[in-house]
Amino acid sequence: MQIIGAIERRQRLLQAIREGGGQWTWQRARETYEVRPEPRIPRRDLQELTRAGYLTRVETGVYEIPGSGEAHGGSEQ
Repeated sequence: MQIIGAIERRQRLLQAIREGGGQWTWQRARETYEVRPEPRIPRRDLQELTRAGYLTRVETGVYEIPGSGEAHGGSEQ
C-alpha cells in the first residue's frame, strides 16, 4: 500500500471526476480511492477542489465540474 499526499490524492480524484462526469458526493468520491478513507477525507477533498475552482457545489454535499449543466438542465425546455 502506497501512502500519497493530499495534493496527489486530489489530482487523482479530479481526474476521476473528469472521466466519470456527472454529480459527485463524498460517497462516490470515496469509491475512487485505493484505500477507503474515513468520510471527512473525500468531503474535504471535494471542498478543496471547489475552493480551487475545479468544481461547483450544486447543493449541500453534491459537486460537479463547472459548466456541465446537470444542475440546470431539467427546468429549461
